Amino acid sequence: MFDKVLTTQKQKYDALLRLLKGINRDYLADNEAFETLMHDATLRSIFSNGDLARELLDAGLEITGGDSFILHQRAVFETQHSDGDLNVALDFINRSLAADDEPGTWTKGKLNTKANILRHMANRANNEVKKSHLRSDANAVLNQIRSKGARDYTLGLNIQIDELVDLLKSASQGSLTDRAIANKIQDIEKALMIARSRSEADPFVLQAEARFRTEVNQDARALLAIKRAYELNNTVTPIALRLARILSDGGQLQEAVDTLSETLSRAPSKELRFELGKLLAEHPELKSGADATSLLESAFDNEDNQLMPRLYLLREYWRSRRFEKYKNLQNDLKALDLPRRLRISPMLIITKDGQPAIFSGKISAKSADYAFVQPGKPQCILASKCNDFGQLR
Repeated sequence: MFDKVLTTQKQKYDALLRLLKGINRDYLADNEAFETLMHDATLRSIFSNGDLARELLDAGLEITGGDSFILHQRAVFETQHSDGDLNVALDFINRSLAADDEPGTWTKGKLNTKANILRHMANRANNEVKKSHLRSDANAVLNQIRSKGARDYTLGLNIQIDELVDLLKSASQGSLTDRAIANKIQDIEKALMIARSRSEADPFVLQAEARFRTEVNQDARALLAIKRAYELNNTVTPIALRLARILSDGGQLQEAVDTLSETLSRAPSKELRFELGKLLAEHPELKSGADATSLLESAFDNEDNQLMPRLYLLREYWRSRRFEKYKNLQNDLKALDLPRRLRISPMLIITKDGQPAIFSGKISAKSADYAFVQPGKPQCILASKCNDFGQLR
């Protein structure tokens, strides 16, 4: 109705301005409506004309006497809008942080916004010294966040991936450059391990990992560098993991298994056991000295909260009809802090008896290749190698 009655950007601006001036923020509902109207996403969805959105934000600041929430939203708006000004964004986020007497609920989000602004400024900088300085500043801001969430880890990962992209673009032939590329890939892989351990199966972390995988897989120089690094030292877990994933993505599955097996024999780690166990579970025809189930059983311990190894092991127990072990592990999973589940529509699945059944449950977690789902009854977790979750099997 709003769009049908108010057909021009100016009409929408005038109507919203009148509404802002009439809102009594002493009432909770009115205050929530006010903040919704002042939210960056709301304004970007309404105004293609950035200047009108800025005028409305300025009006909100005048009405509130410089509310720190609106200062923050103005910073986000300048960062996200197509004609935004990053210098203006940085000024507004600094003003928003300065307006808080002490760290509060919104401080973490504001610091993330400031780091993101600095990241974008670095990517637009026209010389390497300035890029490096701005990225250092961005990481310093992220380090001020005491309890990091998935968005914070993802932003840190993307800063490192930005550095890798620049390194690949400017790379010249030579062993020193190859070593720098391999070192950066190793650093990103280590950061991904930390992010997964803290925010496993989070869509932001998965998105950053997908970007990393794309950048490395499509660049021949990156592949060459990581292969050389592995040849020089095949006991480094992050390098072995990334090389195996590159080989797997390229269809060289047995080579991926051999890479993981060799490193695992020299430098055992839970990450290597999980990656190899997962690969063997997905492709039982591959040759290895170990079996998927035993690898997955040793890919976690009772002290950690790793979700994905447990889910893949649960899947193996289900497929091999070891239902008692399946039930015990599922009970253990209930004690974990599982990610928020997403409801999905009813679908046709295959039960443990091989018979079709209607499933209407929830997705427990999503990886790059599988969706793990948890129905109501009977209790089970199924997986699919397809992106269409309506095709789960």
